[in-house]
Amino acid sequence: MSLLKSATSDDKAKFDWLVSFMVLNDPFSHSILMLMDKTPTTEIKTMGIVVKEHGITLRYNPEYFRNLSMEEARYVFQHEVFHVALHHCTRRMPSDPGEMKIFNLACDLAVNSLIQENSGVKAPKGVIHPSKLKIEVGLSVEQYMDILRNMDFPKPQPQKGKGDEDGDKEEDEDGEGGSEGEGDEDGEGGSEGEPRDGVPDTFDDHSQWAESEIVEQTIRDTIETIKNTNKWGSISGDVQAVIEAAQRSQVNWRGLLRKYLGQIPSVSHIPTYKRPNRRFGYPYSGKKREHIDKALFAIDTSGSISDENLSQFLAELNKFVDQYPADLVLFDTTITYGPKPFSKKNNKFTFTGRGGTCVDDVLEMALERKYNSVVFLTDGYFPQPPDPGNLDVVWVITEGGTRPVPWGKYVQLVHKDPKKK
Repeated sequence: MSLLKSATSDDKAKFDWLVSFMVLNDPFSHSILMLMDKTPTTEIKTMGIVVKEHGITLRYNPEYFRNLSMEEARYVFQHEVFHVALHHCTRRMPSDPGEMKIFNLACDLAVNSLIQENSGVKAPKGVIHPSKLKIEVGLSVEQYMDILRNMDFPKPQPQKGKGDEDGDKEEDEDGEGGSEGEGDEDGEGGSEGEPRDGVPDTFDDHSQWAESEIVEQTIRDTIETIKNTNKWGSISGDVQAVIEAAQRSQVNWRGLLRKYLGQIPSVSHIPTYKRPNRRFGYPYSGKKREHIDKALFAIDTSGSISDENLSQFLAELNKFVDQYPADLVLFDTTITYGPKPFSKKNNKFTFTGRGGTCVDDVLEMALERKYNSVVFLTDGYFPQPPDPGNLDVVWVITEGGTRPVPWGKYVQLVHKDPKKK
């Protein structure tokens, strides 16, 4: 018998009742669920997380939940909660569309290996556990992706349609079956044991996941509160360690910064007869590159920038100016140095500020002098400035700092732990 069905006659009330009930038997999941708006929908078959820039929504299909037992409903809740706590739904997605199904399945395998089934928690139909694929339990998303890439999944068999005696009907009426979020109306594929494109589909919807550092920080803050108030409930010590480690995990900031720096310059090509045309040779003119965009780099001197922060930042700036020109400005509540061309020969600066922080003067100057881009090194603690519009802004935030505004690109500096290899 479904205890969820007997809670109330209204589907939404049933759902809300179960969420409230979890405050007693699963305070960890309840704390994470309280971060989210809850929205019933028939657009998906089961449940899924929607990530926006400033928040998370948990969407659920009322009919699906109506037919779940209490034990199965608790499993599904924990599944979505772990996706959030481990930052699966807010991380950078694979750039290769062909990798998305593997990524989605790897996230589910990582989550399901952490959920401990018992008398109060039971996996519903459609859930794929690593053991069912004969894969080791307790691995990371990246490890599962490596394994899945090398697995031989059975190819889906075409199904016979009406009037199709030979079974030559296309695999799907809606196309190729696609990755999650494509094909079916609700972004879902087949059930367990019915692979599409060879790779089994996830039982929940991942199509509305998106990067959001603001949401990620909210999650970190919530996990820290859970840790400090000991609201782990029945979560085992091993799983607690995995969740806490996920809060410390950061992207490779050097790689991201280099990627952003490489995108900053706008380069044009002008004709020159000093070089032959690469395709036709002389007498046709060749081309040479002419740099038309000089980037502006702004360092916050308000006292929040440590020597290590500065050395990390200048090291990447040194590599940047090997190929592209750049100007440097120092600031606290106002501009204290520059803008002047940055030279590798002069990388020692006297910080005369050390007061508060305000970026308004830097942004106004960048717009007046028609810079196309500005890169800030700061802790992010200052009054929010207005969006400068077409000015490309990169925020390089020191460890422990915060993203100051929802616009612009974002990179978080991370200190290397000398105890870790």
